[in-house]
Parts: sequence; C-alpha cells; structure tokens
Amino acid sequence: HAPHFHTSHAHLHPALPPAVHPTFSDDPHPAPSLPNIRARLCAVVEIAQSRKAHPLRTSRSRLIRATCRGKKTNTTMDATLDALLGSGDFDAIAKVCDDFELESVAPLRTDWPYALHMLGHMVCGDLENARFVWKRVPPARAAEDEDLKAVFSVLQSMWTRDFPAVHHATGGAGAAWSARLAPVVQHLASAFRADTVALLTKAYTTVSVAHVASCLGMSEQEASHMAMGLGWELDASDGMLTVVKPPATEQQQLAMDSLKDLTEYTVHLSDLSEEKEA
Repeated sequence: HAPHFHTSHAHLHPALPPAVHPTFSDDPHPAPSLPNIRARLCAVVEIAQSRKAHPLRTSRSRLIRATCRGKKTNTTMDATLDALLGSGDFDAIAKVCDDFELESVAPLRTDWPYALHMLGHMVCGDLENARFVWKRVPPARAAEDEDLKAVFSVLQSMWTRDFPAVHHATGGAGAAWSARLAPVVQHLASAFRADTVALLTKAYTTVSVAHVASCLGMSEQEASHMAMGLGWELDASDGMLTVVKPPATEQQQLAMDSLKDLTEYTVHLSDLSEEKEA
C-alpha cells in the first residue's frame, strides 16, 4: 500500500506544517487516539498525587515486613543450629546455613555464623564450598574474628593435605575454641583421624611408627598402641609396623571375583587368537 500522511489534527496547530510521519492503513499497531492518551495521563497523575501525599507508605511497609521477616529468620536459624549442636547432628549444619543464607534479606546480619558455616561443609568433606563461604566473609570480619581465622587455618591445612598441620590446628598448642565450635571441631578432628587411618591402611604394607604418629597428630607411643589395637604388628627393633588389611566386605569380594572372571575370560580369548594364528 502506498503511504499517506496523517493530517487530521493539523487544524489544532495552524502555524505548524502538516505531520510528516507516514502511517499505513493496515498498520497492526495504530497510534492511540487522543481520548486514550488523556485517560492514561489522568491515571498517571492520580498515582503521582497519591504517592506525593504518602511518599513513604509503600517503602516503609516493605521495610517493616522485611525487618520482621529477617528477625524471625535469624531467631529460627539460631534455634535450629542450637538443636543440631545439642543433638550432635553436625552433618546437617552446612545445609541449614545454606538454606537460611538463600532465604535471608540481603545483606546478611553482621553476626552471621561464618565459622560454623565453614565447619559444617568441612565436616561433610566439602572443602570447595567451605572456601566459597570464606570468600563471602566481609574483610573486616575476617581480620577481627579469631574463630574465623582459626577455622580458615584448619581449612588451609586440609586443602593442602598437610596432616600434621590439621591436627595441630584443631587441637594443638594454642588452639582455643569457643564453646559453640568446640564440639564440631572435635568431631571434625576425630573424623579426619579415622579417614587418615583408612588411607594409611590402603597405602602401606609396612610403615614406620614415626610416620603414623605424624599423620595422626599423636605421640609414637600412642600411635603404636593404636596400631596394635587394629591388629598391626610392631617390630620393636626398627620401629616398623606391618599393616594388616581389614577383611574384604561382601561387595568388595564380589567385585574382586568379577574382576578375576573377566581376567580369565580375556586370557582365554587371547589363547584362542594365538592358536588361530599358529
């Protein structure tokens, strides 16, 4: 269609030239009429006047609701964490802190339990998320909070797999933990020691008492007593321990049997292939 020029309202402004904006008869979005424009302007003016009369009503009500919700969230989180600490369910701490952090009104409260949050992830073996929690700590808080600095020291040692440093940081000389964190740190140290024993059992057939003591953060006498309690044999002449592997579980035995069958089948196929070539 050939364009035509809209000049129906040119008489309203006789001093102005006719409009030069082309329109099309089949335009799917025609320009709004003047009555519609006036109605929209009136609505805008009414809204502006109402906000001018009560400029803080909306923002104030939102602030009050957010503040009440934040106080309720903080109270609920503290009660939930206290219940977990009292029951010894330390594995659930990380998830509770993560959930409340996502639901909290930003910014987080100034006394957010970052140290407990980090320990919760460390107890679960999730060192990556523990590091991310540390990165979210405000710099001023990280510099002043002694518990936070101590937890970060443990995290660094675990991240670098420095076994002696982990035990020194969790319970060595100068390690003083708050009453709220102490049971979690003790649980973390015990779990880390148990994991280290399992790792030593898998890695060695013979190992020195001194090395075991260093990895477990205990004296050589304590390490010898612990090893003999596991059934390991001690050669007092050279201070070497013969590691006794624990009996395989049913699942492990099934896996070994399957691997043995697969090996025998592969060898049989190899023999058949050599006979054909001969």
